[in-house]
Amino acid sequence: ELMQELCNDYNRNLLIAEKIKNAYKEGKHIIVLSDRVEHCETLQNLCGIQDSIILTGTTKKKDRESIKQDMNDRKYRVLFATSWQEKGWTLHTLIH
Repeated sequence: ELMQELCNDYNRNLLIAEKIKNAYKEGKHIIVLSDRVEHCETLQNLCGIQDSIILTGTTKKKDRESIKQDMNDRKYRVLFATSWQEKGWTLHTLIH
């Protein structure tokens, strides 16, 4: 399947990771969306950014709330997510 090939393409993932790291070095807060948990994990590992977190559809509601608060409190600057979980979730770090 094409999506699996794209997610497993090492050179493509390195390019994506470099883009993420460059934006991070510029002080930006970043959301990286993928429809695959494994892809989020791969990109997070390639980036090596400590203040990043992964949010998936299986993340418990309590943990989602904690992640939302941590993002708004600027504990994490990079969010890897398999989907945008909730309507009405404003990440203040992205708009300020």
